[in-house]
Amino acid sequence: MARMIDQIRASKLPSNMMQFAARGALQVSAAENIEILVYLARHNKVFGDTARMTLAGWDEKASLAVAADPQSPVEVLDYLISGDNLRPSLLPLLLENPSVYEQQIAKLATSAMRDTIDVMLKSERVHKLNKVLDTLKSNPYLKKEEAEALRKPSATAAPASAEPQGPPPVAEAVGGAIRRALRHDGDPYPLTDESVHLHDPVFAVLRARDSFLTAAQIATAVRAEATARGIPGAALGPPAVLRRLADLSRDFHVETASSRDGLAYRLGEFRAFLGQVDHVRHEQFSTSRATIS
Repeated sequence: MARMIDQIRASKLPSNMMQFAARGALQVSAAENIEILVYLARHNKVFGDTARMTLAGWDEKASLAVAADPQSPVEVLDYLISGDNLRPSLLPLLLENPSVYEQQIAKLATSAMRDTIDVMLKSERVHKLNKVLDTLKSNPYLKKEEAEALRKPSATAAPASAEPQGPPPVAEAVGGAIRRALRHDGDPYPLTDESVHLHDPVFAVLRARDSFLTAAQIATAVRAEATARGIPGAALGPPAVLRRLADLSRDFHVETASSRDGLAYRLGEFRAFLGQVDHVRHEQFSTSRATIS
């Protein structure tokens, strides 16, 4: 029997099934759901925006597994490591995954912000990729002492006789990332550069407007407000906006409407959790009921 992704590529699914596919609701494995969503996000003009928003809020444990698996499709890995789509928790795994091509990591290094650079400098594999190191050296956010360290051949070379100090890099990254995800460890990921923002800029834009806005229009508004406030580099691309919309939809009704430029969005009412079965916290409440006193 043909895989569902093959049927989608061949345009054999009816419209209602394509809507299910764009929301990740098909009865297939998590890995194939992600593969389908990436395909739609990249190649389908009708359901692409919905697929990108679904991917932005996809289950983190399933995403970690795909990011760490060398057998994951290259198109999926390329999408996940793209600067516009990157989820910070996946980066350590993607950097160590041998199926993520060096040119994709170098592309990320070109425009990497401080938090991404910090993760890259801790990657054992990155220090073995000359093209990536050369790209990092020209990144304006790289500190002077870091650039000097990268220019020293011996700075990252491990002694030939060194004894293993722990698990393989990929296994260690997978375990660490999953532990951090389950414990909710770490600081929130900055939405733009190193600037500290008290509010989500996407939320601020939507809250100040009553009209529907496309992801591109929201990104333009965020950029305009950042420029007006004198925040250098504080800009989000449409995919990053969709990622923030996915987060907002957990606590707010995010209304959608069709426009000639694609889906448009408007912030609705606050979704306080009062036990609704369609609320994201309903499942969390149900699974944790025994531990609540």
